[in-house]
Amino acid sequence: MDAFEVLYQKYKQDVYHYLLYLCKNPSLAEDLMSETFLKAYVSLHQLKKDEQVKTWLLTIARNQFLSDCRKKKITVSYEDYMDSFVKEPIPYDISIIKELIKQKDERSQRLFQMRLDGYSYAEIASALHISENSCRVIDFRLKRWLKEELKKEDAL
Repeated sequence: MDAFEVLYQKYKQDVYHYLLYLCKNPSLAEDLMSETFLKAYVSLHQLKKDEQVKTWLLTIARNQFLSDCRKKKITVSYEDYMDSFVKEPIPYDISIIKELIKQKDERSQRLFQMRLDGYSYAEIASALHISENSCRVIDFRLKRWLKEELKKEDAL
C-alpha cells in the first residue's frame, strides 16, 4: 500500500462526514470527497511538513464544496456562515446580522459578503488588495465580533 492510499484510508471518513455536514447530500458528499482526494494527490507536493494533514484535506474539501456552490450558483446562507464558527447554537435573526455588519468598515463588509458568496481567501485577498493571511485574520476577528454582538443582543 502506497503512502497516499494510507492517507486516503485514514482520512476518508473525516472528509466524507465534513462534506456531508456542509452539503447535506450523501451522493454529492461522495463526489466531492473523490474530487478532494484527487486534488490532494495532485497537490501533495505543496503540503508543508509542519501542516496538519487532516486540516489540509478539510481545507481542500471545503474549497471543493464552495467551488461546487459557485458553479451551481448556490450561495452560502448567513445561517451556514454563522454555524461554521458558533459551537453552541445562538438564536439570531438574519436582519440583526445584516445590521451588525453595516457597523463595520467597508473592507470587512466586502470580505463578509464575499465569504458568503463562496470566494476563497486567496480570491478575496486579491480583490481587497491585502495578503491572504490578513484576510483570514480579518474574517476570524469579524466572526468573533459577530458572536459577541449576538450574545449581547440575546442578553437584551
